[in-house]
Amino acid sequence: MTTFPRHKFCCLILTLLILPGCGGDGGPEMGTVTGTVTLDGEPLPNVQILFNPGTARPSEAITDESGRYELQYTHDIKGAVVGTHRVFISSRHELDDEGNPVSKDEAVPAKYNSESTLSEEVTSGHNEINFDLES
Repeated sequence: MTTFPRHKFCCLILTLLILPGCGGDGGPEMGTVTGTVTLDGEPLPNVQILFNPGTARPSEAITDESGRYELQYTHDIKGAVVGTHRVFISSRHELDDEGNPVSKDEAVPAKYNSESTLSEEVTSGHNEINFDLES
């Protein structure tokens, strides 16, 4: 019968305990993003904001009644990937039982959504990014 030397066994156990802590969580570097969206000086409630970095999944938010938003990367992770993002702002449409928009009216001018040229830089830490849109 062969035996595994005790010191090798201890080294193996120690290695298995240490390795999971190496390399970080593997996720992208993030920054939190909050702000306010206004249109012609008035808060813009219930609009969708999408930050698309092009290199990772986008982050999004829906504005509250005062036009405030806070980006979410996933259900559990707030913020956006660090870097330059193309930004899209559009009306949030209620859906019927079949998933079709109830109203197709767009409160936000096309230059901020389908034709958007908005670009914002997200840095690590907290970012306050406000959008003062004009009709």
